[in-house]
Amino acid sequence: SIFEPELVTIDTCKYGEHRCHILEPGTNFTLGIQFQNQIPAMKLFLQLYAISDQRKRYRLPLFRDQDFCSEMTSFITKEKPESCPLTAYDIYRFEIPFCVPKSAPNFRGQLKLAMVNEENEKLFCTKMPFWIQPPRYE
Repeated sequence: SIFEPELVTIDTCKYGEHRCHILEPGTNFTLGIQFQNQIPAMKLFLQLYAISDQRKRYRLPLFRDQDFCSEMTSFITKEKPESCPLTAYDIYRFEIPFCVPKSAPNFRGQLKLAMVNEENEKLFCTKMPFWIQPPRYE
């Protein structure tokens, strides 16, 4: 089966030209997603979560850009994340723009990206450690 979680990784996280490990609220970022082999043409829906080390789960909005979409929504929520349609045509990698809302709380945890099909079955899933922290002003 091609639907193995290890087949996909987040290989870059960028803030402009800089790599990101601390995410500042109110900032836009880009995740680079790398597939280990080509995936056949299919329609994927993306869901991005932030999971804190205390096991709290937050939804991160993907922002509207070309094929990626989601309205900015409340950051702390019990709802499932909005799915964002993406059509993959025999690709090895693609980039996902997302943003951390200004209202985001400080926390350290994992960024979890899930990709589901139209029946909401999970196809791929990958995680990346990260830390949300507002800028320190002198």
